[in-house]
Amino acid sequence: MGAGAYPASSRRFGLGAGQDFSGLTDGFKYVLRNELTTNMKNMPTNSGPPPDDGGPQSLLQAQPSLRGAKSSPRRAAQRGRRRREPDKVSVPASAHGLSPYEFPMSTRLTNVLLKQGIKRLGELDGMALSYLKELKSCGWKTVAELVRLTDRIAAGEFALSAPAMSAQSMAEMLRKLDGLIAELPTREREMLLLRIGAGKDPRIWTLRKIGTRYHVTRERVRQVVEKMFALVRAGGGPGLAGQLEAIASFCAQRACPLTVPLLAQWLGKAQAPGRFKLACYVRVLGGLESKIPAWPQGQGPTGTQEGQAKALVNVLEGILQAQGRPLSARKAFDLTRAQAGLREMTVSEFLAAIKTARRIVLDFPKPDQPKVRLRPKRP
Repeated sequence: MGAGAYPASSRRFGLGAGQDFSGLTDGFKYVLRNELTTNMKNMPTNSGPPPDDGGPQSLLQAQPSLRGAKSSPRRAAQRGRRRREPDKVSVPASAHGLSPYEFPMSTRLTNVLLKQGIKRLGELDGMALSYLKELKSCGWKTVAELVRLTDRIAAGEFALSAPAMSAQSMAEMLRKLDGLIAELPTREREMLLLRIGAGKDPRIWTLRKIGTRYHVTRERVRQVVEKMFALVRAGGGPGLAGQLEAIASFCAQRACPLTVPLLAQWLGKAQAPGRFKLACYVRVLGGLESKIPAWPQGQGPTGTQEGQAKALVNVLEGILQAQGRPLSARKAFDLTRAQAGLREMTVSEFLAAIKTARRIVLDFPKPDQPKVRLRPKRP
């Protein structure tokens, strides 16, 4: 065989004398080897150079072109997907009035929105993603997080399936709390559970005791617990925020604390989750919303009162003595607040003072209709 005699397959792949095969893929070598073997018997005997059929000059030149041809459909699909990606933020009209900070999002995205002075989701609607990308500390990952969040909002992931105070919504809320607490970091979750009495030890651990166990200060434990409550609230989105607001509003209208019997009444016959006791959920709800007066163990224990709490209790004792009978908690609150110096008092402050008062008792003929009375003096 002459030095210039090559089979048609070798000419098609641009094989030349002394061609280096080291840069080829294994699959490409396999195809070439099979074609060379198949055509060996029919190889021409003349020693002239192979005719120029317009093919590539070398295998190393042919391989990239073939590889590009094979991947071009995939690349075209990728380009198509990129073209279909949104170039602006799209927020459903029903969510325009909601605060973006009630939704679960990273600290980086939160800071970006705060620096832009965003207060409502509607302010983001129609904003160009390229503009967000140019903001400081806002890369494409942060922009993609915002797009995913608006997609979840549009899909109704954070919407309530029933009225906020219905038995169904209450049961769903507690199940959601179970899931959100389970997603917290292990160490911080354990601190939170000990604090709400949901650990292996059903007793409520003090900040100092938890700090001793985890070798941190009591202040650090307090910060961790507050941060975990914030993460749980954010994870629940505006749906959870709306339910918390509804509970706080109910308690304020009736001057009624959130107790275990009241939560059980709201749940009714709805199937409640069995992960924690209802007293633990009462503590969690109080930790998630400061305006909810949570009484997981009822009234007490009594203690020494100072400042406004002491003045409030003294005024209320005088009102009850003058009335000579128990009063509904709401009426007692209104009469007490009418006194000079107490006009800015909130229901939460009123109930907090009563909770530790020695001579004032809050009875519950019904869980949502508390009455205030004086404790009889000891003889």
